[in-house]
Amino acid sequence: MATLEKIRGKAGLLIVVVGVALFAFIIGDFLRSGSTFFRQSQEVVLDINGEKIKIYDYQQRLKAMEKRAEQSGTKITDEQRASLNNQLAQQYVQDYVLGQQADKLGLTVSPEELLALIIGDGVQPSMFAQQFFSRFGINGSDRAAVNDFLNHISDKQIKSQPAEQQGYLYEIQSEWQSVEKQIADTRMQEKLGALLTRSYAINDIDARYESGVPSREVAVAQAPISVIGDTSIRATDEEIKKYYNEHKEFFVQKYPSTIVQYISSQVVPSAQDMANAEVEMQKVRTEMQQQSDVEALARNYSDKFVSPSFLTSAELDRMNLGVSITEFIKTATPGEVNIPMLENNHYSLVKLVAKKSGFESLNVAIIALDSANLSKADSLCNALNEGGDFAAAARTFSADPTSRETGGVLTFPNQFTQMPDSTITEAMAQQLHLDTLFSIPSNRVIKMNQDKFVFLAKAFNPKPAVDKYKIAYIGVDANFSDETYNKKFMELNEMLNSGKPFPKLAEQARSKGLSIEENAEVTVFSDHVGNIPSSREIVSWALKAEKDEVNEKIFRCGTDYLVIAAVKDQIPSGYRPVEKIKEQIANQLRIEKQGEKLVADLKAKKLDNLEAYASAMNTKIDTLAGISYSPRGGEAAELAGYAMSTPLTKLSEPFAARNYVMVVKPLTQNEKAAGQSVEAQIAQKRRALGQQTAYRAFRKMLDQVPVTDNRARFY
Repeated sequence: MATLEKIRGKAGLLIVVVGVALFAFIIGDFLRSGSTFFRQSQEVVLDINGEKIKIYDYQQRLKAMEKRAEQSGTKITDEQRASLNNQLAQQYVQDYVLGQQADKLGLTVSPEELLALIIGDGVQPSMFAQQFFSRFGINGSDRAAVNDFLNHISDKQIKSQPAEQQGYLYEIQSEWQSVEKQIADTRMQEKLGALLTRSYAINDIDARYESGVPSREVAVAQAPISVIGDTSIRATDEEIKKYYNEHKEFFVQKYPSTIVQYISSQVVPSAQDMANAEVEMQKVRTEMQQQSDVEALARNYSDKFVSPSFLTSAELDRMNLGVSITEFIKTATPGEVNIPMLENNHYSLVKLVAKKSGFESLNVAIIALDSANLSKADSLCNALNEGGDFAAAARTFSADPTSRETGGVLTFPNQFTQMPDSTITEAMAQQLHLDTLFSIPSNRVIKMNQDKFVFLAKAFNPKPAVDKYKIAYIGVDANFSDETYNKKFMELNEMLNSGKPFPKLAEQARSKGLSIEENAEVTVFSDHVGNIPSSREIVSWALKAEKDEVNEKIFRCGTDYLVIAAVKDQIPSGYRPVEKIKEQIANQLRIEKQGEKLVADLKAKKLDNLEAYASAMNTKIDTLAGISYSPRGGEAAELAGYAMSTPLTKLSEPFAARNYVMVVKPLTQNEKAAGQSVEAQIAQKRRALGQQTAYRAFRKMLDQVPVTDNRARFY
């Protein structure tokens, strides 16, 4: 009984104890489930209106993009990698918007339509598919070959292959799936764009003006406001605030941004480093003079060029080696090496390996014989050398569709004009393995083995002989040493370890002559900060850092920049604070106020001729043709308005247009459409305006989608 009474007496305490235990149990369970939730949320790289993109999926697509970018054999830079990252993020948003709009409108890309786009069945084949299949030697227009290849990379077929091959095949499969998606998305965009474009219409009156009819030729006196304006005019704080409040929609930013401030030092070679580079240069020069195998010597240097063939004078000029080096090559004797000058911490060593005289260029014609016609090679070659019609034979027997159409004549786009050009230099012929044609008589047909084909080839129409040069080039850089780098690093490290806030660090840095930037703005889309190359690491840190935070380490950016970075401010998405754009608004208002005063001053002069106005503005008179109600390119709308509304041969009143003050005098008017008919111009303009409207509409859709970008957590 006594025990029972004790229990009753402690009942309140017991309830509390039990309650705490139950609460701990519940909280523990919640925290366990919450940790899972938190971990999952931390894996989200993009949240597009509630659609969450996990880092694993995002990373896979990014790796695929980087791999495709490196297929040329060149390793991509940090800036290129960041650019691909931005492209992918934007692609995810575009995919979301496109999917939403397609569902609303009932737009689809059927499997049959997709196949037609892949192989070019009745439509232009997809460039993406053609590029993909060409890497594997497959004709993208061959349905059977395409189907056979796609079947080979299906799950069923891959699983039947040896284990060591499966990984490679799955990579190809994944890449093809990306290509296929790209084709389908592009087609869907075309469909949506076509709907938006064709929904645009203009009335008859607007159509006439939009077509540029009528048009006028006008004389105009104009001068930049910034040159002749009153520099004492300034915008007040009240005017700035008023403008901001009336135009707030122009100052919306979708993504948060960060204002970064930094101290930077570019490491440069010391005097000792320069002396060492000169010693290295002299050594290389001696070896170039003494060694006949310059190519073997050049392998030790990253900056080198050894011409495999002879170059014409024009080809040398296009290499942009510099006037002095080019002149040296043209006047040197074979075996001679130039005495280089140090330019931008770089020595350029050039050796004239050989020199000869030969045809500047010639034309080449080929007949590519495939397996079906290989047996005819010798007899056809003999027949052509005995006077046979080469062009007719090419059209009959050649397996190369491009040259077949030209009677065998090879043509290439001119590197400057991009127009078809059939002249080939010896250097070009060497790259095509056709340089033998420069050493045989013109119009003689020879048989040549080329990969899977046998070529019948001839040279004709040789250009007169010129001097040609074979050269070797080695560049020797004056690089900073580890000692030089460490000295600069220690200098900055000593400053950083003082623990001072950034303003004090900046003050100290100025006394040392270091570079300082206090207002470099970055977003998640920035691939670098300020003018610092390869500085994405700083961007990633800054986006996550607190205001006034100074990073505890020195960033090494690129090969030669050392940076102390701090965060000045974090700007959330939404309307940009007026303080952040105060200077921008002030500059705009200042120009507007200066323009208003200039216009008022000019009106007060009551001048009666354009020459007098030009004199008052310290400028000259220009004549502009084809001015209409539809401004062209960068033309100001005010110019079009005054030019078309002022009576012919009369002066307009002075007016401001963008950053200029102007007076115009219409001279003549043309009521007819230039070039095309009015109807054709209207149709063309309607299409152009429709496309512009479609683009703007899609951009608006993208801007309206709420996006949370968490890429700074991972990159």
